[in-house]
Amino acid sequence: PPPPPSPPPPRASITAVLGPTDFAEVGGETLIIQGSNFGPGVCEPPCPDLTVFLYDVDGAGEVLCPDVGRMSDEFIWCQVPPRPAFYNLPMGVRVRKVSDTVGESPGLFNYRGTCPAGQFRNGEQCSECAEGSYRRAGPEDKECLPCGDPQAGLDALMITRGTGSTKKAQCICPPTYYERRYGGNRFCFACNNTATCGAGSTLERLEINPGFWRNSNATADVRPCGLGRVACVGGNEHRNGSLCAPHHTGPYCAVCEDGYFLGADDRCSPCADVTSGDPTLVFALPLVGLAVLIAAYHARLDRKLRAFIDRNTGDGSSPYSPSQIYKRCKLAVASVLTPTVVVSLKVAGRSSLAFLQLTLLIERVYGVTLPERFRAILAAFRFLQFDKLYAHGFNCYGMGFHAGMAALALAPLGVLVIFGSVWAAFEYLPLLWAHLRGGVSEEEMASWRKYSPPGFDVRRDFDSSVVRPFLMSAYVIIPTATATIYSYFNIETVDVEAEEKTHVLKSDFSVVFESELHSSYLPFAVIAAVFYTVVLPAIISWALRTRWKSGRSPVHLLGVGYRKEFVWWEAIEATRQVVLIGGGIFLRL
Repeated sequence: PPPPPSPPPPRASITAVLGPTDFAEVGGETLIIQGSNFGPGVCEPPCPDLTVFLYDVDGAGEVLCPDVGRMSDEFIWCQVPPRPAFYNLPMGVRVRKVSDTVGESPGLFNYRGTCPAGQFRNGEQCSECAEGSYRRAGPEDKECLPCGDPQAGLDALMITRGTGSTKKAQCICPPTYYERRYGGNRFCFACNNTATCGAGSTLERLEINPGFWRNSNATADVRPCGLGRVACVGGNEHRNGSLCAPHHTGPYCAVCEDGYFLGADDRCSPCADVTSGDPTLVFALPLVGLAVLIAAYHARLDRKLRAFIDRNTGDGSSPYSPSQIYKRCKLAVASVLTPTVVVSLKVAGRSSLAFLQLTLLIERVYGVTLPERFRAILAAFRFLQFDKLYAHGFNCYGMGFHAGMAALALAPLGVLVIFGSVWAAFEYLPLLWAHLRGGVSEEEMASWRKYSPPGFDVRRDFDSSVVRPFLMSAYVIIPTATATIYSYFNIETVDVEAEEKTHVLKSDFSVVFESELHSSYLPFAVIAAVFYTVVLPAIISWALRTRWKSGRSPVHLLGVGYRKEFVWWEAIEATRQVVLIGGGIFLRL
């Protein structure tokens, strides 16, 4: 008979696992296993006759525990391997010999490697970090770090977009706040009405509201636009490329691109529309010029017109002759516009003009923004500022702030030259030409005297025909000229946070204060400021005080409505306008 089978080798057994059951590292810890039947003798690691495995008792798999060593028949050890996929589940130890004798001890310990980023150790499990906290990958997994930790350079208001945040960069500012960095620290600042801030808003990607502007995306210096939403459309520079409407550029979006001009509607329009796009350029200014011409020469035109009619229609005795019809028309107008009515209209017109001019300059002088409806009403009267051509169109012809200032300040001088030339041409050039031809006949002298009123005074005629238009034109533009000239000295820093400050004129943001062109106009600006501030009010006061009684004052209109002893008061009104405008500008320096 065959011999009986050999008994099976004794089965290895595990009685205990010595070592920590809460491994903080990801591998390399020593695991001591106590048991029996591990084989005789002592060997130096590695021991090729023995292998140790860590396994998941739920069947997820097993992983080799390398570098097995034996201290005796009852004790072996191995190095815990790097973290397996089932690292945070209950684990068992499985020992195998070369003879496949196996000893198992299921569920003796949990292999506890560190939790992944965005999670923390919660008992025997890893849980996601709550909102407002984060955790980077690393050995310390007992807790997540709060976003509002000043020691970590984070603002106390910071939150996260959800759970499981893995890094500090995922900490953001809450809605209605935006983030700004100072060095390595991050802070949250409250948004105001200048911007819209959602969760995670930063200074660089701030959503600027329409009607506001900032110099760059690196500054929190957000300012209201003088042109409102028409020019400053808002948004974000990263997405839109600009905060300005098309063809608008520069500070406050108030500068037009080349080939465009700022129209009456505060939009940059093509230079081709410089006349057709602005009816005041076509109608209002010529009408104002014609009215001034008629007012200055009404007596002369009347005299010359009657002379022309008489020369071409006979003696005018017929009631239907042009001469008689002209006289009846004058009487009809005079019956309606009585002296009292005329005086009232003159006073009302003078006061209304001063009021509208000062009101139109409120935004420009005091730096305030009027309600849009009120601005729309004032837009209809903007031609009364008499800088319409410069402000709305002359830049298409290369005329900037300085040329416009010079043209406006010298406008009364131009009136003096033009009206003086016309006066000389009407009165004396014919006689001078006759003298050059060999003398003046008696008939020519009689004809000249015939159409000169009784008691004709050359000086008085010169005052009413030349000096009056000069002084009245200077008086009318006092508010605008003063504001423009004083604006030469009024500068603004575009961005107070910028390292290199840029200073521009508040009245024209395309002009850099430190430029050579601007500096070259300094003497002219000083002289013009002295003239409109001191000299012109003094001349008006002298003309009203000394020439009123004789009825020869060239600025008689300015004294209408005052008592005789106070006819000079309009000079004080002119000074008051200068103080209101100049004071407002210089107080904002």
